[in-house]
Amino acid sequence: IYCYTVGFLRRYVAWPEAPTEALEKLEQLRALHHGARIMVAEASQVPGPGVDTQGELDRVRMLMAAMGA
Repeated sequence: IYCYTVGFLRRYVAWPEAPTEALEKLEQLRALHHGARIMVAEASQVPGPGVDTQGELDRVRMLMAAMGA
């Protein structure tokens, strides 16, 4: 699960792509390359599926509405 502050995201998008990010296709490598720290923790439960597209977000919203959330 990735969590970012708005301030971090504003800095992140201003940084150029790191060579390792381009090679490995891992956006975390840009953050590390530019000196950001990344916290890691072990999850106590398996997280649900990712929400990476507008279609996936729409589906989650529909499911949550159906559950009354």
